[in-house]
Amino acid sequence: MNLVPCKENCRWQQEGMCTLPDLTCPSESTVSPCRYFSEKSK
Repeated sequence: MNLVPCKENCRWQQEGMCTLPDLTCPSESTVSPCRYFSEKSK
Protein backbone atom coordinates (compact mmCIF):
# COMPACT_ATOMS: atom_id res chain seq x y z
CA MET A 1 0.00 0.00 0.00
CA ASN A 2 1.15 3.52 -0.81
CA LEU A 3 0.85 6.40 1.65
CA VAL A 4 -0.92 8.71 -0.78
CA PRO A 5 -3.67 11.03 0.50
CA CYS A 6 -6.82 10.87 -1.61
CA LYS A 7 -10.21 12.62 -1.57
CA GLU A 8 -11.54 11.31 -4.88
CA ASN A 9 -14.77 9.29 -5.21
CA CYS A 10 -12.63 6.34 -6.25
CA ARG A 11 -12.87 2.62 -5.51
CA TRP A 12 -9.31 2.76 -4.11
CA GLN A 13 -9.93 5.64 -1.67
CA GLN A 14 -10.49 4.53 1.92
CA GLU A 15 -10.48 6.83 4.93
CA GLY A 16 -8.69 9.55 2.96
CA MET A 17 -5.89 7.32 1.66
CA CYS A 18 -5.27 5.54 -1.64
CA THR A 19 -5.30 1.74 -1.19
CA LEU A 20 -4.36 0.81 -4.76
CA PRO A 21 -2.33 -2.42 -4.49
CA ASP A 22 0.02 -1.75 -7.43
CA LEU A 23 0.75 0.95 -9.97
CA THR A 24 1.03 -1.15 -13.11
CA CYS A 25 -2.34 -0.47 -14.78
CA PRO A 26 -3.25 3.21 -15.15
CA SER A 27 -6.85 3.92 -16.10
CA GLU A 28 -7.95 5.89 -19.14
CA SER A 29 -10.43 7.96 -17.13
CA THR A 30 -10.54 11.69 -17.75
CA VAL A 31 -12.82 12.34 -14.74
CA SER A 32 -9.90 12.82 -12.35
CA PRO A 33 -6.30 14.01 -12.61
CA CYS A 34 -5.29 10.73 -10.90
CA ARG A 35 -3.87 8.22 -13.42
CA TYR A 36 -5.36 5.30 -11.46
CA PHE A 37 -8.87 6.68 -10.82
CA SER A 38 -11.66 4.12 -10.91
CA GLU A 39 -15.12 5.39 -9.93
CA LYS A 40 -16.81 3.70 -6.98
CA SER A 41 -19.71 1.38 -7.74
CA LYS A 42 -23.07 2.56 -6.46
